[in-house]
Amino acid sequence: MTSSGFPERQTTDGFAIASLALAILSLIFGPLTSVPAIIAGHIARRRIRRKPGLQGLGLALTGLIVGYAITLFTVVMVVLFTISVLSGNAAAAEFSGG
Repeated sequence: MTSSGFPERQTTDGFAIASLALAILSLIFGPLTSVPAIIAGHIARRRIRRKPGLQGLGLALTGLIVGYAITLFTVVMVVLFTISVLSGNAAAAEFSGG
């Protein structure tokens, strides 16, 4: 309660909101927005822990989880694609007698 008798207004951390928004966008844009979602999520969680009046811990955590999941998915897809291309080139070379 403030001195005027009204309850203190609790605000949501902007980085937490940004983390969730970027994580949602990463479903479309992949790591282009998932990496910033991860960074914003870590910043938000640190700021929320240091300033008790800030809200948004769940938003930041959700942004982190989705951001890491999309980043991991992208890395796995790149590795599988690379293996596929390399094994395809080896098979093509073997088939052509080279």
